[in-house]
Amino acid sequence: MALLKTVVFGGVTVTNAYHRIESVSIPKLNGMALIHVWTFKDQAASSGAPLSVGEYEFAHDKDGANIATQGYAYLKTQPEYEGATDA
Repeated sequence: MALLKTVVFGGVTVTNAYHRIESVSIPKLNGMALIHVWTFKDQAASSGAPLSVGEYEFAHDKDGANIATQGYAYLKTQPEYEGATDA
């Protein structure tokens, strides 16, 4: 699972960049989850070095969907992922 979203890096537009949650952790039992999102030029490039790495913390539902699924749903609520689609 991943998201596709056009982004600009250093003035260069990357159409349908591939955004993948690389890791998920629940550092404390406070209902918060931490995800690290790696962004690549496209899916084919996702085995190499990412263009960027982001970190997001969100409230997760321990009885809800898979934590990564919740993470992608959370990302779609963020302004920088507005209009992102599932890959």
